[in-house]
Amino acid sequence: MNKSKINLVALLLLTTFLFHGVSCEAERTDQISTFNNTKDPLIGSWSFDYYRFEEGFEGYRNDYKGIIKFNEDGTGNEELTITTKEFKNEEWTQAFPVDSLSYDIEWFNLDQNPNYNLVIQNYNVVGDTYEAEFSNDWKVCKFRNYKAGGSEAIAYYKLD
Repeated sequence: MNKSKINLVALLLLTTFLFHGVSCEAERTDQISTFNNTKDPLIGSWSFDYYRFEEGFEGYRNDYKGIIKFNEDGTGNEELTITTKEFKNEEWTQAFPVDSLSYDIEWFNLDQNPNYNLVIQNYNVVGDTYEAEFSNDWKVCKFRNYKAGGSEAIAYYKLD
C-alpha cells in the first residue's frame, strides 16, 4: 500500500471518529436542559389523568385522576380517584361507585450523583423503578414503569 492510500485511510478513520464523537456529544447535550436545576425536578406536586382497560373485564375501563406530591426528604403522598366505566349503548358510562384513595409514598433518584439538568431521570417510587422524561420547561413529566414492561407512560403535569 502506498503512502497516499494510507493517508487517505487514516483521514477517513479520523473523520469517522470525529463525526461519531461530535454526534454523541450532540445527543448528550440534547438531553440536558438550559436550566440550572439545583434540586431534583420531580420535587413538587403533579396532577395526572389517564385510563386503563383492565384485563379480564372486557367492556370496562378504570379512569384514574389524582395528585401526587414528591417532597425533598424522599416522602410524598398520592390522592387518587378511580372511576370504573362500562361501555353501554356505544358510550362509556359510570358503572360502579367512585373509589378515592390516599396513601403515603417513599421515593429517591436512582443516580448516586444526579445531574438535575438531565431531562431523563430514573427513580425508585414505592419499590418500583421508573424512568421520568421531563419536558424542556420541566412542567410535564412522562413517567414509565419498567416493571410493567415500560411500554406505558403516564403524563404528570406540574402544579407548583
